Amino acid sequence: MYFSGIPFQGVVRHLIIINVLMFVGSYVVLGEEVFDSASMDYMSLGRLHLAAFLPGSPLFFYLFCGIGAYITQNAVQWWELSAAGIDPTTWNGSSLGASGAVFGILVAFAMTFPNQEIRLLFPPVAMRAKYFVPVMAVLELVYGVSGYQTGIAHFAHLGGAVFGLLLILFWNRKTRHYF
Repeated sequence: MYFSGIPFQGVVRHLIIINVLMFVGSYVVLGEEVFDSASMDYMSLGRLHLAAFLPGSPLFFYLFCGIGAYITQNAVQWWELSAAGIDPTTWNGSSLGASGAVFGILVAFAMTFPNQEIRLLFPPVAMRAKYFVPVMAVLELVYGVSGYQTGIAHFAHLGGAVFGLLLILFWNRKTRHYF
């Protein structure tokens, strides 16, 4: 089966199916009120990614990176609120999206195929994966610390990348096979 010319199989199919099932399941279990803007916290990363998968599988890796992204983003926000003199327990924000898990997958790609060339659309440059991922991580750190591009969870991206790196290093202590 193909979806817009891309094979709809393997891990891609599983991730899409899991996300759709979690979306529908959240609607059925939590009700219609979940989807108004005031209750979006129910759709946050922490509540969506509670499923457990077998360690060593790509799905486990994806979820591990997503949970790591969620933990990192919330820890940084907790620290920032505390430093500003705001009680962090009164904060009612949420993190929504899978970009942190995707950054973990980028790390896995760079470690597995370090010399593979990645071509960006904008700006139109080509870079080897082993250089691209660290450059992106440094940019995320700079953006996160400087407050540039507010509304983007830069530390979630870094958290997903770090958790992905740590898991790959853990899996790789005896073998060079990442998945």
